[in-house]
Amino acid sequence: MVLAVLLAGGSLQTFAHQASDAYLSLTATNGRLQIRLDMAIADLHALLDVDDDVDGRVTWGELKAHQEDAASYIRSNFWVRLDGQPLDLGVFDLLVEERAEEAFAVWLGDLPLQEGGRELEVDYRCLFEVDALHRAFVKFEQSGTPSTAMLGPSQTTHRFALLQSDSSPSANTQGATGFVREGIWHIWTGYDHMLFLLALLLPAVMVWKEGRWEGVANLQQAFLEVVKTVTAFTASHSITLTIASMGWVTISAKLVEPVIAMSVALAAANNIRPFFHGKGWLVAFAFGLIHGFGFASVLQGFELEGRALLWPLVAFNLGVEAGQLIIVLAFLPLAFTFRQTSFYRQGALGFGSAGVCVLALLWFLERVRGS
Repeated sequence: MVLAVLLAGGSLQTFAHQASDAYLSLTATNGRLQIRLDMAIADLHALLDVDDDVDGRVTWGELKAHQEDAASYIRSNFWVRLDGQPLDLGVFDLLVEERAEEAFAVWLGDLPLQEGGRELEVDYRCLFEVDALHRAFVKFEQSGTPSTAMLGPSQTTHRFALLQSDSSPSANTQGATGFVREGIWHIWTGYDHMLFLLALLLPAVMVWKEGRWEGVANLQQAFLEVVKTVTAFTASHSITLTIASMGWVTISAKLVEPVIAMSVALAAANNIRPFFHGKGWLVAFAFGLIHGFGFASVLQGFELEGRALLWPLVAFNLGVEAGQLIIVLAFLPLAFTFRQTSFYRQGALGFGSAGVCVLALLWFLERVRGS
């Protein structure tokens, strides 16, 4: 719902912003196309420096003062085309709403949509010049049938087929590759998830004997340990990714994000002096449940239900698993090769884990303060 902070002087956003996401919704109905674009206040500040009094907060008055600048920027970086012809987006109405516990500027548009069109193309290029990790989640709905896509610097356009009078709704699979790609990038650029996985993998080529780490005898032993760890992590985060994306269980990001940071710290601390003693797979499963809620934040922005969520959920999860597999395939041969060296035992496993632990504790404190 529209925030009470629309009142003049109300504070809209402090800059504890992490992911850079925009949400674009298009609905075709009764010869009209309704457009809604949600963009984080923090992203607008990065673009236009809307915090005029430099107090770390953006007020409604400051946002309104920059409304025309923001609208001009959007029109220069966002287009909708019907059968290749650009539509006049007209004048946008501006609101502010809270989404995923963060304040977003919301632009609403309503324009005529010529009948008989066969294809609607969305071309979105906002923010990519200042943030290569920015993504736009796109949902197009016609006759109650939603289709989805994810746009980023490597794919700025997506085409949606318009339903004709003699056509019937079908499952949307055309945007699936975008979700696979986003799943891969989410694990690679989600540094807390990646460091947690690496912290679990580092001791996989080692065994704790008489108060010190020693290299395992053979690759098979290391491989089996990696399989147990990765399988446990995959199973657990897949469970919570699914139930959270379906909306069956909801946990605030203010709780999830600090716990994810603490899970990284504990996994790294265990590498310095183990206190889980051979139960790395159990740690991977337990904390993987929390990481699944973090992964789900990507899909929750689409506000999809039932069958409409199936393809994005499957594709995104496949991308996450593919990203993990690439990390494992790159890590295991190198780790096994250097397992007996002081570089690995003291450097990677010892000092490396200590550094990860300190970094994760800093993340924890930052996220607790930001909540």
